[in-house]
Amino acid sequence: MDPVENAPPHEMNQFQHDDVDVLQKLRSHINNEELNYYPVHQHNVYTTTPEILVGNRVPVEGKHYFLTERTPTRRGYVRKVDGGHWTGGKVDTIRNNAGNIAGYKQKFYFYAGDYDVTTGVRHTNWQMFEYYLDPNTVVNNDHNYAICMIYHTVQPARGA
Repeated sequence: MDPVENAPPHEMNQFQHDDVDVLQKLRSHINNEELNYYPVHQHNVYTTTPEILVGNRVPVEGKHYFLTERTPTRRGYVRKVDGGHWTGGKVDTIRNNAGNIAGYKQKFYFYAGDYDVTTGVRHTNWQMFEYYLDPNTVVNNDHNYAICMIYHTVQPARGA
């Protein structure tokens, strides 16, 4: 069950939108802690386009949060979906208040069209941050989970 669908509106507003809090929500999920009424949907974001993924879900301050499993490959992680692909940018290190590494976030841009064919690939205004934990600080992240924040911007994607 998606905890957000039954959440009272005032509960959802208690979610902090800073990087450290997003990583803490991810760590809590991995540790099997109860996470009532936080605005993170459980869905694999690497299966379909952002338009279909977001659908009629209500954003929190214009952003959609998804708990997803990252699938490793020889060259990184699978980010090709039906109808397009996510192209990544640089990885930022997120530090907690004590200055220790809490995890990482990487920005992605969505391109519609066939990944293997350069003609027909179309830049979109969908962007995403993928948050994941430092593997050295996680005991039981067997599924390599991440929280992805997806949003639509009025600015064209990089290179458009």
